[in-house]
Amino acid sequence: MLPLKNEKISSGQMVLLDAMALGKPVIITKTATTVEYGEHMNTLYFIEPDSVDELRSAINFLMANPSLRTSIGNAARAYYEEHHSIQPYVNGLVDAIEQIVVKPSFKINMYI
Repeated sequence: MLPLKNEKISSGQMVLLDAMALGKPVIITKTATTVEYGEHMNTLYFIEPDSVDELRSAINFLMANPSLRTSIGNAARAYYEEHHSIQPYVNGLVDAIEQIVVKPSFKINMYI
């Protein structure tokens, strides 16, 4: 469970990613900065900000549906592996290095 304030600044993503990496089903507040991490009832369970009733309902719903909890947790783990594990990071880094090497016009300011 990750209740967040509905802020325009980023918050809670590291805790969210840690839970997803562990394959845990996460109930999380739907904010502008959390929606990009998953899909409701697939990889995450989104609730509206400041809704105690919705949070209570989500907890009860997932407690009553163990197969859905498992499914959401497994999908969260798969999403994490595909988008946020070390392999996508390394792939992105390699791509960036290749762009620098392939595009000799790209200059790095060494005098910063």
